[in-house]
Amino acid sequence: MTIHSSRLDQVMLLSPSRGIAFGYGLIGENRLDSAEIGPSTEITEVIFFDPSHYEEAFDSGIFSLGAPSLADAKNNIRPWTGYGSFKDKY
Repeated sequence: MTIHSSRLDQVMLLSPSRGIAFGYGLIGENRLDSAEIGPSTEITEVIFFDPSHYEEAFDSGIFSLGAPSLADAKNNIRPWTGYGSFKDKY
């Protein structure tokens, strides 16, 4: 999921079936329209949760990273398509 905010763009990668989420912010010139993700991308946040309570965890706002609303966060969820440019992939 990607979140656009006034301060920075953020990325959260979720695995609901495994109960893990990890993410990072894109600061300065590194914005979603120019950023790429690769094997060496530095992760700055890790969240563990009970997979059987994914919907409750999501609705709590823990994954929303400052999105204007939970609906906005849910609308930004995209399936993983591999490494590369966010602009090209999403």
